[in-house]
Amino acid sequence: MTNREIRHEMMKYLADSFGCKADDFLSDVNKVYSHDDSEDQFFRMMCFGNAAVVRAHEEICDWCKDFVSKYIGFRCFDGGQMSLICRELAKYDYIVSCGQGAIPDVNFIRKSKDGLYNLRIINKNEIQKFYSNDIYGSFYPDDKEWHMLNYEDETEYIVANYEKDKVTGFATAGRCTDNIYELGIETLPEYQQKGIATALTVELTNLLLNMDIIPFVGFAWSNIASKNTAIKSGYVMSYSNMGSSRDSRFMG
Repeated sequence: MTNREIRHEMMKYLADSFGCKADDFLSDVNKVYSHDDSEDQFFRMMCFGNAAVVRAHEEICDWCKDFVSKYIGFRCFDGGQMSLICRELAKYDYIVSCGQGAIPDVNFIRKSKDGLYNLRIINKNEIQKFYSNDIYGSFYPDDKEWHMLNYEDETEYIVANYEKDKVTGFATAGRCTDNIYELGIETLPEYQQKGIATALTVELTNLLLNMDIIPFVGFAWSNIASKNTAIKSGYVMSYSNMGSSRDSRFMG
């Protein structure tokens, strides 16, 4: 796969969830798609650098059309514009979540760091056992139950780093489509800033790319550490996204 092909595959995947066309992201004209599904997200906006594409509930659709008509695509995500969106969503009791996504640069040479760390690939038939070793309690002490409900069933690949028998960090790949997987990286606080997150990301990225699977990472705008890990692992910023939420755990 080339970088162009990977980017287009991501556009097609995200366009499917937006109910739009991948080419909408390449347009110079911002677009708004309306829905009346109470189960769907109330407001979403995404930009790959060209047009901003919005999917919004019909209650706010007219406001969105007026909003995007005033700015070029990426400018819809500027701070001043975000304050306008926050103000409008607050009328419907929503808060704003802001994030970015990154995809791998296939020309970047990712050197395995297994010699510097004790990395292990957790096979599919070992995932349930891996999670049963109180991983959630160690990594998410304040929100263990929520993570147990939302992550275990989605995980198909794991790379973990060990210090003797202790898991100090792990990277997961959750299936989005047959050929697109989202990565998640966790490191215990006392083991952060030691290169473990980058080593895990590189190892899992190489594993997936060798199987013709496209990995991507998403993070909140303010998560500088995660962005730096992605960059050091050969990822490039691909898109910005904004959405509505009533749960702060979905921020980003």
